[in-house]
Amino acid sequence: MLHPYLIVFTQKTKPKPPQGGFERMAHMPRNQLLDLIFQLFRDQPIWGIKPLRDKTRQPEVYLKEVLSEVALLHRSRAYNGLWELKENFRGEGVSVSICPDRFLLFLFVALELHL
Repeated sequence: MLHPYLIVFTQKTKPKPPQGGFERMAHMPRNQLLDLIFQLFRDQPIWGIKPLRDKTRQPEVYLKEVLSEVALLHRSRAYNGLWELKENFRGEGVSVSICPDRFLLFLFVALELHL
């Protein structure tokens, strides 16, 4: 007769089902990520990092690096931990202070077309 402890160890255990498999996120090119971020902020002005990470499917560190260029992280009060676009990136376009060369080129081309 086998000892009760030996019976437990000699029985085969069921194989564990594979869990949701870890999938590594690939970096999207910076310009495509910026376009996607601007599109998301047009739909909703304030975002948390987790919903942004889910929507963009980008690594959190890379997403925070790109976000820090165009958005502010609130660190207190009601919006603590949420991201909001910087003033110069809100609205329809980028302000003149961000890219004056492109704006002047655009203005020059627009004036030539109307003359």
